[in-house]
Amino acid sequence: MSNLYCLVVNGVITYGPGALPKNTKTVSGLNKDPAHAKRLGWLEYKTIIPKHNDKTHKCGDKSREITKDSVIDTFEIVPISDEELKSRDKQHVRSTINRLESQLTLQLVIDALTDVPDPDTGLIGVDRLALIKAQIDTLKKRL
Repeated sequence: MSNLYCLVVNGVITYGPGALPKNTKTVSGLNKDPAHAKRLGWLEYKTIIPKHNDKTHKCGDKSREITKDSVIDTFEIVPISDEELKSRDKQHVRSTINRLESQLTLQLVIDALTDVPDPDTGLIGVDRLALIKAQIDTLKKRL
């Protein structure tokens, strides 16, 4: 059973998708009796998104079908434009830069307190800082 419903009156959606109301002007406990709600025009809402590769495709326009049992939105899958892919890559690079700069700040504090080697690289102190700075510089060149 879906959690979302649409109120359909004479083939037209007048409410939804949304939760079944607890009460209407004439009915109490509607949300506890989906079968009764259906008789009053409350149809289950479904969304269909075909399987696709999120890295190369996205949801485009949707088509809506109203059947006797449900309201169904089906999304079209469309390729992601080269421009959008580049924009996504830049956003990822900026996010990585922010993470590395935070790591650099933290590393400065750690290095002030200890000379424990990094578990991934084995680098200590200044060498670890140089590696992080180099990673940031490399990423900034991609922007």
